[in-house]
Amino acid sequence: MVRPILIFCVALLCFSVTSAVPIREELKVEGGTLHYRVFGKGKPVVIVGGIAGAASDYLLPVAQELGKNYRAILVNLRGTGKSTVATVDTANINVRLILNDLESLRSTLKLSKWTVLGHSVGGILAMAYAVQFPAQTQALVLVSSGGINLDYLNFFSPNVYARLTKEDSLRIDRTMSRLGGDRQGALTEEFQIKLAGFVADRKYLATATSWFPKEAYSPEVAQVMWRSLFRANYDFGESLKKFKRPVLQIQGEQDPVDKRTAVQIHETLKHSKVVYLKNCGHFPWLEQGDEFHKAVTEFLKSVK
Repeated sequence: MVRPILIFCVALLCFSVTSAVPIREELKVEGGTLHYRVFGKGKPVVIVGGIAGAASDYLLPVAQELGKNYRAILVNLRGTGKSTVATVDTANINVRLILNDLESLRSTLKLSKWTVLGHSVGGILAMAYAVQFPAQTQALVLVSSGGINLDYLNFFSPNVYARLTKEDSLRIDRTMSRLGGDRQGALTEEFQIKLAGFVADRKYLATATSWFPKEAYSPEVAQVMWRSLFRANYDFGESLKKFKRPVLQIQGEQDPVDKRTAVQIHETLKHSKVVYLKNCGHFPWLEQGDEFHKAVTEFLKSVK
């Protein structure tokens, strides 16, 4: 009797270790390579980061939690993390190519469709993917998403700066005075200081800052990505209304993207479910992890 129990325990341990360790892969795409990691097994959920210029590692807690019950696919967008491009410019980093990268990945993984979870600008990309590839989109999860157009920036930046202290502003001034020297270091530090405006409670600031070290954030890629978005001048006001698959919007009540952004998306996607989390900023899995994961898991379970 001892031997069968021992074999079962070893098998269970092996399964647990295997499901906890991500599969790292790389895909050749137009003008570069796309790096991604796969966690777990089950219905596929692709996770699209949205801090422009940042590697997707900051979304690891989301991928790891989803990987317990789903096949979570965490992507480094072109030019970020280990994903490469020939040159950092709008010819190689733009919305069209990013959407094509995601579609190439879905095809490579032989998935008929998947749920697309996008955070921040990643929410914009998720909506753009749903517009361009509706038949391949099982559902959308929009986490602290940017808006259906760039109008949301009219309140995002002011909301961030309104939460910064006088000392934060002085630190930014001192940091920007170093632009002539270590430009990447100075711009990365400026972004890290501004993260104080992203969280509802500063006790989470150290963790949020640790997600974006110099080696995981490229100000150059960020600038090119924003340039591409402005050139595209996207507006999903009409095209997104045709998307009828399930949609979850989840956002902190203190998120700098502002409730007006969520309301605008909901007015376009009237069938979407909207969840607001109290005492929560731009990273809901950090500040309200239990509620965030519960809302996402319950939604995914309901998707047929």
